[in-house]
Amino acid sequence: MLVVKGIYERGLVRLLEPLPADTPEPLEVTVTFAEPTNGHTVAVDPVTLAALEGIIGLLNDLTPEELNKFDEAVQRRSPFFGPRLVTV
Repeated sequence: MLVVKGIYERGLVRLLEPLPADTPEPLEVTVTFAEPTNGHTVAVDPVTLAALEGIIGLLNDLTPEELNKFDEAVQRRSPFFGPRLVTV
């Protein structure tokens, strides 16, 4: 899956990011319209919101020592979960 941002205007979608040079054509796309925001809030779908609340709950249950270890792990420059398969 490849995700790029774009703008819908006058019936057309204009991409805001370049595609990788090796992107095959034709390529099927799915267009998802984001909720308009007033610049102060961001619309979040219920599934994403539930996942974020779950993560916050987990972090709130950590001891100070565990939280320090978590903070150190997040700041590492190497991959946290090891190599990942990325497909386009």
